Amino acid sequence: MSLGTAVPLAKYGSAELQARFLPQLSRKDDSVWQGATWMTEIKGGSDLGAAVEMIARPTGDAWLLTGEKYFTSNAGAELAVVAARPEGAAAGVRGLALFLVPRYRKDGELNYLFAASRTRLPPALFLPEK
Repeated sequence: MSLGTAVPLAKYGSAELQARFLPQLSRKDDSVWQGATWMTEIKGGSDLGAAVEMIARPTGDAWLLTGEKYFTSNAGAELAVVAARPEGAAAGVRGLALFLVPRYRKDGELNYLFAASRTRLPPALFLPEK
């Protein structure tokens, strides 16, 4: 089990998101999903409140995340927890939100791109993780 992904999902995720993702993260066979935690950006290291520039914009019933992450853990994971700042949110750590980013969209297309050691989340839509 990927605790860095499963714990925030279990603690803050809706019942729908928990039912959708926790079983895959907690399997005890070779089909278990790997999780990841993508927080770090180039300007701030672990100082999330001051440095997260990734923006989350609502687009109907989904979110568009734009920006770059560095030093991502488990870059090939099936599900990642990503820190982003909703557009117009307060500065500092209290303005941050966590989003679940599945590796693949419902249509089977890849949901994010990699560039060297950076993870880019270009125009890709996600379910609201409120």
